[in-house]
Amino acid sequence: MAEVELDRLGSTAVIRLNRPERRNATTTELWNWFERRIDEIDADSSIRAVILTGSGEAFCAGADTGASFPKNTAEGLARVSRVHRIIPRLYNLNKPVIAAVRGAAVGSGFAMALAADFIFVSETVRFSYAFTRLGLVADAGALFFLQQRLGVQRAKELAYTGRFINADEALSLGIAYRKLADAQLMPEAEAFAAELAKGPTFAIGITKRLLQKNWTSLEDFLPQELLTVPLMSTTQDAAEGIAAIREKRPPQFKGC
Repeated sequence: MAEVELDRLGSTAVIRLNRPERRNATTTELWNWFERRIDEIDADSSIRAVILTGSGEAFCAGADTGASFPKNTAEGLARVSRVHRIIPRLYNLNKPVIAAVRGAAVGSGFAMALAADFIFVSETVRFSYAFTRLGLVADAGALFFLQQRLGVQRAKELAYTGRFINADEALSLGIAYRKLADAQLMPEAEAFAAELAKGPTFAIGITKRLLQKNWTSLEDFLPQELLTVPLMSTTQDAAEGIAAIREKRPPQFKGC
């Protein structure tokens, strides 16, 4: 049984962590799958949205301490270096990513969810930074994502305590985009992904990169906008969008 499965629903790719007996805890093989496939998913123009989810009752319980926990500093460096090659590629995918999260999303599993553009949660979700409860410091960019979404003070509180966050609190904090009944989690995530996949994928990817960069000032940002806007006006999707307005019809974007 593969530790990660990739399915297609039209223009949506569904990446499913598939170790339900271990609550989809990460292993070397699981991270290796992402390292082999994430660039292929990004480069495949027929994939215009991505859903990241887990099999069974959990999203991801963090690192499998039996299967992948490093035995020494050298192994630890190798493991973290691998994760650091993968997480930025997930975060910067040039298409929208939806995390559909039920049950435990702990440690690096929490970080993987936070790397998505949108987080849909079921009523069963339980998020936790978790690392400090083990006497550890985060990997997988967890502290970056927490600070980015919550600000420094709230990120510190969650990181220092490692406490669990339920669905309602995740929604109120802005971690979750939508809270759903468990049975509706994947149908709603799939419907949202299908809607996003109809959009101008190239423009969405550029917009995503502009939003995610840590600009220091408006003056820092505007030169990048000056380069981007003229380029985007020459795309096929831009021509289609303008034509659709003139012809008073819905646009048929191709993602190019």
